[in-house]
Amino acid sequence: MVKLFSLFTSACFASAMLMAPVPACAADGTAVAPPGPVMATAPGAASNKIQLVWLVYVSGIKIGVVGLKSQFVPGGYAAVSNLKTGGIVGAFYDAHIEANSAGFVAGPALRPTQYNADATSKRRQITQLRYTASAVQLYANPTYNTKRFPVPDELKLNTLDPVSAMTFAISGISVSQQRPCGDTLHVFDGARRYDVEFRFINEVTLQSDEQGYGGPAVKCEVIYKQIAGFKPSVNQGKKTYPIYVWGAPFETSAQGPLKRFLVPVRIETETSFGTAKAIARKIAVDGARRTK
Repeated sequence: MVKLFSLFTSACFASAMLMAPVPACAADGTAVAPPGPVMATAPGAASNKIQLVWLVYVSGIKIGVVGLKSQFVPGGYAAVSNLKTGGIVGAFYDAHIEANSAGFVAGPALRPTQYNADATSKRRQITQLRYTASAVQLYANPTYNTKRFPVPDELKLNTLDPVSAMTFAISGISVSQQRPCGDTLHVFDGARRYDVEFRFINEVTLQSDEQGYGGPAVKCEVIYKQIAGFKPSVNQGKKTYPIYVWGAPFETSAQGPLKRFLVPVRIETETSFGTAKAIARKIAVDGARRTK
């Protein structure tokens, strides 16, 4: 389940405003005052908005909810996310992650300027990333031990935070005839560096009574690659299963910079506990609900 949630890292979400940054500590433990947020939005600008809610199941048992709300304006974006365990799992393992990001749209790519995450399970963890042209600055409280499994500075450049990664994937700005599933996500979450690649499989038609969404979609295989920051033996001896995502196109209606979104309406993989699924139960584009 850790891997599924990591891919959703990317996934998460539900409030309408960016959270104010929380005072934290630098990687060396020194107290710092992180720079304030740089908003990518402008009052009155034409925009496209999308709000998504996924229900996550393992072996048919609901274990959590993931939400995402993203907004695009000419040249910029902002997104908020929320992940919370629920059902039987929530009774003995209570986890909640709130996160947000903002940045710029640069051609067929996103360039984040800030990322804030507040995660609570057995303890509270604050993580913040700030981006400059030459570095990614980390603020964490409690501090991360970045020396044990380091991520070299050069591998942090030109990466996306987890929320920006999901926002980039659903924006569809990298989708083309040659890449119907979009480009690879290069992600750094403050402690780990990984890639999420997409391999096109085929075009399908989903049935709404089974999937929550009914209509055309592209089926893609998700290839998760650990790059740096991981314990070397984390996957040794463990069987891995393919991960599949079904992406559905949703046309926009507002006069913003995007013409359509590519929404992951279903994500599925096998685990040692059974089939894990994430199903989009709420999809709203430019304020109009697009699912029942």
